[in-house]
Amino acid sequence: MIGNDIVDLADAGTPSPRFLARVLAPEERRHEAQIWRLWAAKEAAYKLLRRDDPSLPFAHRLFVVDLEARVVRHPRATLHVRWNGDERHVGCVAWRDADTDVFAASEPRGDLDEPSASVRSLARRLLQVVLGRDDETIEILRSAFGPPEVWRAGRRDDGMTVSLSHDGRYVAAAIGRRRVLHAVP
Repeated sequence: MIGNDIVDLADAGTPSPRFLARVLAPEERRHEAQIWRLWAAKEAAYKLLRRDDPSLPFAHRLFVVDLEARVVRHPRATLHVRWNGDERHVGCVAWRDADTDVFAASEPRGDLDEPSASVRSLARRLLQVVLGRDDETIEILRSAFGPPEVWRAGRRDDGMTVSLSHDGRYVAAAIGRRRVLHAVP
């Protein structure tokens, strides 16, 4: 399982004191200057946990980001996180299990691109890199109410998880692949 989020810093602006009080846990207040890194981590963690429980409320302060340990703590789980981005955007990927390989990419979506189509294109290209081949059978499909899924050759790939995000001028895709351990005879 994986979750990801991206923040277009040009659109994000400066948060109000009321916003900071609502979103940040007391132990995060010393990192207010990094609000959008914290926000992206909280969003990524929420998206991951919501896969297990679609009724999970987004109570921002219950998602506590530890920037140094690179984790988000929630009453239901402690999740690993990794950030990416530059001076124009910040992204974050969250995952649960240490035996998951995590791949992420972000890019500008372009002025004419529909965000949904743009992020699915990015996810397909990222999957091709992860798989090490150009595979025309890769699809990113979504059920009516569920998260997106990886399909290859007409079958769902249960070993891969995908998370898609877009904000402002940017799209981000993350792939989680269950690491396969081979027994040694």
